Amino acid sequence: MVVSTYWDMVAVLENIEVQKSSVELSQQLLKDNKARLQVGLDVPTVAVEGYHAAKEIVRYLLGLGHTRLGHISGPADRTSSASDRLQRFHDILEESNLKPSWTFSTEYNMESCALVAREWITLPERPTAVFCSCDEVAFGFNSALYRNGFRVPRDVSVVGFDDVPLAEFSIPSLTTIRQPHLEIGIQAVRLILKLIQTPTKLQKACI
Repeated sequence: MVVSTYWDMVAVLENIEVQKSSVELSQQLLKDNKARLQVGLDVPTVAVEGYHAAKEIVRYLLGLGHTRLGHISGPADRTSSASDRLQRFHDILEESNLKPSWTFSTEYNMESCALVAREWITLPERPTAVFCSCDEVAFGFNSALYRNGFRVPRDVSVVGFDDVPLAEFSIPSLTTIRQPHLEIGIQAVRLILKLIQTPTKLQKACI
């Protein structure tokens, strides 16, 4: 069973490390996570490094005794965050001599998850834990399971990603990863200022 709680992520903004206060956890997870600069279609964006975070989620679930893990990814062919989390999910399972029990790619919304839940229900050996690429997917998955008589975490443990405000108030409350939105915003503003000052000197590198 996954205990519902919240994990803080660390963002390093240039030379200034900003860390939110942590909620007391049985294990300290997700250390030294960094905000990174992503460049796609020549448009720079700032995002959290989800690769490391996804790895820690899988390790956490394995530490709880789960061996049949599933992953609901976003559109991995169109978004780097979805492909990063999916790849790490496979990597850490391989390191643990395990194979994914089930993966499903869907859109980042709750409506798409009715189909996802129906497939999970029909599996001959259902995953006992499911890592969702975002909270909206987790909400949709949990809701569809509830309508079909299943309960979280009694029948399956579910972990989300983002820590949207609704996560705290959903029933049951959602175990999720908190993204440092304030720090991302600060870094984005700094990046914009740099681009205004030196528009031709954008480096395609991690920050």
